[in-house]
Amino acid sequence: MNSCSKDDSRPWNAVNSETLVAQSNFDWNTTKTYQLTLSGSLSHIVKITSAKGIVFQKVFLSAGTQCLTNITLPSYEKSVHLVYNNKDIEIALSGSELTYSF
Repeated sequence: MNSCSKDDSRPWNAVNSETLVAQSNFDWNTTKTYQLTLSGSLSHIVKITSAKGIVFQKVFLSAGTQCLTNITLPSYEKSVHLVYNNKDIEIALSGSELTYSF
């Protein structure tokens, strides 16, 4: 066998989308949107990141005021990190509206 020939010896089963059955509660969305309300005692940038450090969004937080932001994340994310003034806080994505005060 050379590298340019097709190997048809592997079994391959095509799935017809019309006969595909999924549970009634299956979520077909690949993203989820969350509303974050953040507040802190210092004016500083907050980075919203994944556990691996991928920055999803940056927002400027003014001291003593609430910052409201919406963020759309991959559905597989179960938590995010809030990096603010050398603090790294992990919060669970437990609902569509999240609040955190530094």
